[in-house]
Amino acid sequence: MRPNNGVQMSAWRRHLISRVSPLAICRHVATAIIQEISNVSASLLSFLGFLSWTLALLLLMEVIRSKLVITGEVAANGFTPTNAGQSPFMQRLARAHANCLEGLPLFGGFMLLAVVAGKSHITDPLAYVVLVARIAQSIIHLASASPAAVTMRFLAFVVQLGIAVYWAFRLAG
Repeated sequence: MRPNNGVQMSAWRRHLISRVSPLAICRHVATAIIQEISNVSASLLSFLGFLSWTLALLLLMEVIRSKLVITGEVAANGFTPTNAGQSPFMQRLARAHANCLEGLPLFGGFMLLAVVAGKSHITDPLAYVVLVARIAQSIIHLASASPAAVTMRFLAFVVQLGIAVYWAFRLAG
């Protein structure tokens, strides 16, 4: 009920403001997110992470491309999908993003299949391992093209591939 005198109105407003303050809203949203996450399988969260990582690489590439266009270093139509003609970093960034796009149907597909089939108990234990290996593979790719880096990147991919083979056999059986 709404109070009708000035003193009570002030207390009522303080009460309302304390419930609607940005901090209270953030606290409420964070609590809701944590409750929802605790109800979501590791497979779905890893799939979300994989999608988000792929998006982050794309955003990074487009921010750099935009800077190159704005500064006049490259014409707006001067880019190729592989970033040929750009810096070695930009070429590695395009390849790291492409690797994510290539792996997404395979690794994400197994995770989604498991959840839809009610078998996420098969993919959940290793879902975060796949995500971490994917992110590691991309970061190593971005950092260097040295023989040691290529070997480490390949090992991160082998981890993902091995898990995918394991998932395929377990989900089929």
